[in-house]
Amino acid sequence: DISHNAFEEHITVVKETLAEMGVVDKPIIYVFNKIDKLPKDESRYEYLQQYLRPQDEMVMISALKKQHLDTLRDVLYEKVKAQHLKIFPNFLNPDTYKYYE
Repeated sequence: DISHNAFEEHITVVKETLAEMGVVDKPIIYVFNKIDKLPKDESRYEYLQQYLRPQDEMVMISALKKQHLDTLRDVLYEKVKAQHLKIFPNFLNPDTYKYYE
């Protein structure tokens, strides 16, 4: 909830939880909801950049107003696709991958 006064504390708690799980080395997709509750002149986007590492991504959405959900879907799709191609590198190459008929 990006509109919450303690959003920075929320980020810290999530990072601590990921550390406890031993997955801090994995890419993180930060999804900040409730952008519709922010003042019109405040996006917090630039400020939030400090929390990102090069392998991380950030998407700011409003689930209520359905804003930027397509961006979130695209980011998730690309991350899953990239991981899938690491496991099955020839999957999208029709010359090397044959579908069952």
